[in-house]
Amino acid sequence: MTARRLHWTATLSAATLLACRPSAPYAQVAVVATNYAFTVPRTLPAGPTAFQLINHGTVRHEVQLFRFTRGISADSAGRMLAADSIPDAAAEMQGAVLVGMPGDTVRQQILDQLHRGDIYGLVCEFRDSTNAPKHSHLGMFAVIRVE
Repeated sequence: MTARRLHWTATLSAATLLACRPSAPYAQVAVVATNYAFTVPRTLPAGPTAFQLINHGTVRHEVQLFRFTRGISADSAGRMLAADSIPDAAAEMQGAVLVGMPGDTVRQQILDQLHRGDIYGLVCEFRDSTNAPKHSHLGMFAVIRVE
């Protein structure tokens, strides 16, 4: 895991989170977390989009959502996430995090303007205990391509 992803968690921008439904016409995307995977669309259309975390798992989960640098393919992004090795140059500095307790639908949303060709990464870095593997190592990551 790069220091950048930890940095995103520490510097989460409150401007990207909304505690209620946005008033603008945002496409709504449910990020459904289970033990240990995300269910999300593989592709999304460009435009204003609101992401919401729904935790159907039995443990606490997060979704770190970030955009890969232009030129990174969805396949390459998936391989980097699977290897837990994302070079700093492969991901943009901005990102946001939502955290959900078991059975929780998180009220906050991540709002973003999606652009054609963007590739997004989603990852959960939580562990069930100190010595347990990160959820991402158990397969809890996903890639979304914007068309």
